[in-house]
Formats: sequence, structure tokens, C-alpha cells
Amino acid sequence: MGGYLGMPDYNGDDGARVLQNLGKADKTQDEEFDLHVANFTKQQMVAVKLQKELKNYLQCVKAMSLASKVFYETVQESYEDSWTGHSDMTGAVEALAAMWEDYVLKLTHQVQDPLAAYVARFPEVKHKIAKRNRKLMDFDGTRHTRDSLVNQKKKDETKINKAHDEMNAAKKIYQEINAELHEELPNFYESRKSVLSSTLNSLFSSEAKFQEESAMIKNTLADATERLSKESSDVFFKQFNHSPHMSSNHASTTSTPLSAGKLRHIPNDNSSNHSSSNHSSHSNQDDANDSVTIKSDTKKVDYFNRTDVIEQPITNGDADINVPSNRTPDAYITVDAEDEYESIMIDSQTMTSHHICWPVKRITANEADNVYSVPTKHEPVAKDTVLYQVEATHPYAGEDTDELTFETGDLINVIPYADPEEQDDGWLMGVRISDGQVGVFPENFTKRV
Repeated sequence: MGGYLGMPDYNGDDGARVLQNLGKADKTQDEEFDLHVANFTKQQMVAVKLQKELKNYLQCVKAMSLASKVFYETVQESYEDSWTGHSDMTGAVEALAAMWEDYVLKLTHQVQDPLAAYVARFPEVKHKIAKRNRKLMDFDGTRHTRDSLVNQKKKDETKINKAHDEMNAAKKIYQEINAELHEELPNFYESRKSVLSSTLNSLFSSEAKFQEESAMIKNTLADATERLSKESSDVFFKQFNHSPHMSSNHASTTSTPLSAGKLRHIPNDNSSNHSSSNHSSHSNQDDANDSVTIKSDTKKVDYFNRTDVIEQPITNGDADINVPSNRTPDAYITVDAEDEYESIMIDSQTMTSHHICWPVKRITANEADNVYSVPTKHEPVAKDTVLYQVEATHPYAGEDTDELTFETGDLINVIPYADPEEQDDGWLMGVRISDGQVGVFPENFTKRV
């Protein structure tokens, strides 16, 4: 149904519901087109947000890829050549680095690039919609002028014929672009299903493959380190059980009863009055009454053959320690001479372990990353750029962000387009004098001053 405009059908028998607002503000209404524009706007918001979050996600993946590469290279360096599973460790680290690189490339080429191409189409369609709206205003303006001439008491046929020709020309241009958008907008809206499904499928498939292969490599590393752990445990206990030093000093270095507080060296004045047999007979009873047990690291020193380890008497501190008379004269703990230690508190039940405070690296964000620049306001237009001045003869409400809104009698300075190729026939670029707002407006709604 063409209606007043005699416009062609766009959707078969249903047709386009084109209405007319007849009166002073004579304006063509197309409800079906408005629905297409609403769907397009919603579609654009979803796509732009998805692209933004995908970009952030991919940046995190790249950062994780680099962190994984550096970390596992360090693990490989710490895994000595003579250890069991060294070849497995080397191969797994290299394979894992290659997997991360392939994973990042797939996310970039199969997910990010197609989504970017999809989002890039929105500005083109949006520009076409804005152009269609301007052509509609041209058509309504010429029709309004023709109707005004026809309704005059003293008719000028020459002006009427000229206005009629201008109206038909504007109508033809408007109908062509309007028909294209009536077909293009629904098709573009339906394309969101195929684009998003294909993009997300590539994302999930790449992640599933990466995680599956990564899990296999991690299992290989776990098996290698487990074999090494079992071998080192067997050697450790064998050396521990056959060490003369450890056998003779086991009772004195592996358990020493302490009261709560700091540690200090307590000489044993009664050690000469007790034989080694008495020490052995009372060992189990003393261990049962111990409130705290300090385990010696001497076994670890023997195993690793450390040369930078010293034994120091526990001499610092001022808390009382009740040491049974059958203990050896001095109690020792094994410490690393080059390492720094923090003090530890010992309660009546157990000795808590160290809490090491690792240094935290402060990361300063790059000010150039992900920072939105605030657009500046319109600067005052220089007088030499003003072509001429016009006065509004009819009120006009701008329908796009780049259009001016004005009332009858408002003064506007006409200025040249920044890009002359963007200028449409019948439209001017101007500055509203009342507030300095810059935008385009229909020429036939104004007159020169």
C-alpha cells in the first residue's frame, strides 16, 4: 500500500506502513523503518561491547602466555640434567610454549578479526540511515513548498510547476535509498546469528583444544616429578638411617622441649651425672612430655652436601627453657648463613612455620592504553569562515546527532563543510548564534538575512 506518497511495497502483501502527519509540521512517518532502526541500534550495542571485552580477554591471554613461557623456562633451568625425567621436562616446556603461541594466533585470526570486520559495517549502515533521513526531510520540504503555492489565492503556475518538479526529484531520491534500507536492514539484522555463532564456535573450539593438550603436558610433568620425588625419598632415608652423626645425635638434635617464648642456649650442668644408658632409658618418657619439638635440618644438609650451612647454638633470647638433665649440653638448629630469617613464635603445642613475605611489584598502567579521550567542545568559528547568515522560517527538530535544532526566527551563520564531498543538496552547515552549536540543517527551512 503506497499511501499518500505512492511508495512501492517493501515486504510483499504486508507493505510498508507509511503515515502522514498532515498539518503545520507535515512529516512522513514510516513505522516499519523505525523498527528496523531500533533493531540495528540494539545490534550495534551488543556487537561493540562484545568486541571490547574480547579485546581485553585476548590481551590477558597474551600476558598469560608470556608469563607461562618465562615461568616454565625457569622451571626447566632449575631441573638439573642428571635428574630423572629431565628430557621429559625439556620437551614438555617447549611443547607448552608452542601451544600458547598457536592458541593466541587462533584467537586473533579466527575470533578477533572476523568480529572486527562485522563491527566495521555498522558505521557504513548508520551513515546511510542518516542520509536517508536527510533525503526524507528534503522531500517533505519540497512537498510543503508545493502545497503552499497551490493553496495560495493568487496562483503562479510557473512556480507551482517548478516546485512540483523539485518535489518529484526529491521524492525519487528518497524512495530509492529508503527501498535499499528496507531490504538491507532486516538482512543485516539476521546476519548477527551466523556471525556470532561462527565467532564463538571458533573461540570455544580453540580453548577446548588448548586446555586438553595442555592437560596432557601437565600430566607428563607430574609423572616425571613424581618419579624424581620417589627416588630422592629413598636415597634420603637410606642416608639418614646409616649416618653415624645422625645416630649419635638423634636424641639431642631432633627433639628439645621448649616453653613458649623466644629461644636461647641453655647449658646442661647435669649432663656429666647421666650416662648414655640413662639418656636412652628416659628418652621416650621425655618425648611424651615435650610441648614443642624442633626438627633438625641436619639430615637435609647431609643429603644435599651443602657447604654454606653452619650450625649455631641457640643462644639468643631470654625466655626460660626447661631442659631435662639427660639432654646433651647444647641444642643446635641448622641455618643457612646467607639467608635472612624472621623471628618465629612458639606456643605450647606446636611451632608455627615461617610466613615469607614475597616482594610485590608495583605495576604502573600505561596512560596510552585503554584511555578514552574526551572530545573538546566546539571552538568559536572565525568570522572569515562565515559565508553568510540565515534566519529560520520554520522550526526544525534535528533527527541525528549532526543536525541542528532551531525555532522560527533563530539566526544561523552558514559555514563551509570541512569535506565538500559530504555536502548533500539542499543542506547547509551552520553555527547557531544563540549557543554556538554546529551542525547541518535543511536550507528550505531558512532564508537569507
